[in-house]
Amino acid sequence: MNPLIMNNLPNIIGFIAITLFVFILIREVICWYFKINERVKLQKESLVNQAIIINTLRSMRGDQL
Repeated sequence: MNPLIMNNLPNIIGFIAITLFVFILIREVICWYFKINERVKLQKESLVNQAIIINTLRSMRGDQL
């Protein structure tokens, strides 16, 4: 393997690790700021509630669509 790459391998790995850490940190801040995580949670709860309503209506009609 190229000695230039081998000598700089710790620097390259360190750079990649720091870049990933910063990316994850920035993503979390953006998701928090725009409340994306909260919106996803509310949408999932809404889907569960809709499924309950649909099942209740089906049982009231007496048939399964």
